[in-house]
Amino acid sequence: MNSFKAYLLLCFLLVVTCHTYADDVSWQWQSDLEKAILKADTSVQNIELGSYWDTRYRAAVFSVANSISIGWSSRGFNPEIYNTVLNDIWNNTSQKHLLNDNLIRLSSLTWRLNLKNRCFDANVNKNRARKYIIEMITSDENVLKDSAISGLGLLGEREDVDMLIELLINNQNTFVGSSALSSLLLVEGDYALEMLRTNMQKVSNDSLKQQIKEELSFIRVSDDKCAE
Repeated sequence: MNSFKAYLLLCFLLVVTCHTYADDVSWQWQSDLEKAILKADTSVQNIELGSYWDTRYRAAVFSVANSISIGWSSRGFNPEIYNTVLNDIWNNTSQKHLLNDNLIRLSSLTWRLNLKNRCFDANVNKNRARKYIIEMITSDENVLKDSAISGLGLLGEREDVDMLIELLINNQNTFVGSSALSSLLLVEGDYALEMLRTNMQKVSNDSLKQQIKEELSFIRVSDDKCAE
């Protein structure tokens, strides 16, 4: 009997230990991100911002951007902490050289905007965000254009939809057009779909037109998952 009790105690301690370890792991994201930023920033101190053609610089930027995105799906995700950390990156409160990189800033901004899908208000200054996103869309760097176009869809207001429709029509044979369509499909509500339906005759690219037709054929049920 004593050995059985000892066995039960051992099992209990193992369960407690495992849960404690799991909790520790679930909260490792912020610490891991800080380490990734420090390592990446140290590696590019003598490299000009925006040097995406430089292998070392590109690797540093994407390591930070990937670390930001990993937080979204990490176990024990906390939207308030996530938002605070990303807002600090957006404003570069730590004064790191690399955190002035536009791709990293876009990454922090778009993931904050996406917090609405977690029913969390990130309190993003939308006018400031929109001005910055539009600036990045006019950039010569395709990687910045692509990320910024997604940001417009996450902003998702009527003026953003109108801009995306214009980008789609005027750039339908380049990646900008396909990115604009993908971004339009991120927008909640009916306005984006109505504008796609209204402007479909202006789309001559067969692949994009077929994708639009398929999207418009889906039956969508409006459901405010955050209305509690």
